[in-house]
Amino acid sequence: MDIEAVLKLFVHTEENYPGFRKFDFIQIVDATDGFSEKRILGKGGFGTVYKGHLLDGLTVAIKTFDADTAIFDLKSELQLVRIQHTNLIRLLGWCIHEKERILVYEYIQKGSLHNIIFRKLHTRPLFYFLQSDLIQFLINMLANVKQLLPKGSWISLECCYASDNN
Repeated sequence: MDIEAVLKLFVHTEENYPGFRKFDFIQIVDATDGFSEKRILGKGGFGTVYKGHLLDGLTVAIKTFDADTAIFDLKSELQLVRIQHTNLIRLLGWCIHEKERILVYEYIQKGSLHNIIFRKLHTRPLFYFLQSDLIQFLINMLANVKQLLPKGSWISLECCYASDNN
């Protein structure tokens, strides 16, 4: 991935979205205790996520990207800056150091989104109770993303959710 293209993308996002800021690499290293194994929250297809504590007391999730992560994947992550909703995690900032590409997110205290959606509540997953609302929320989110994509690059999903009675 071209570091210059990523840098340009991050700087452009920072200039256009107040609150999204650049973090110094030393802040990231200090927050994660040098990217300690003890700080790893998870590993995924794009990289590793660490729990970090900034000097100002803020607890954050710090995502480092693998070298083969595409610019498209970073652009997708940056869409969180544009979309503000209480049910979405906030993207706080970025850092580039040599070949490292890092995004800093607010930290979810109660664990992953998967754990929150599927935890047991009176022997039924939370998803059982919120299924209709969650599906409608996801469709609205996809509609917002659809507006950001080039024309003709989207498959219509209107047929997936016919009415509120489903």
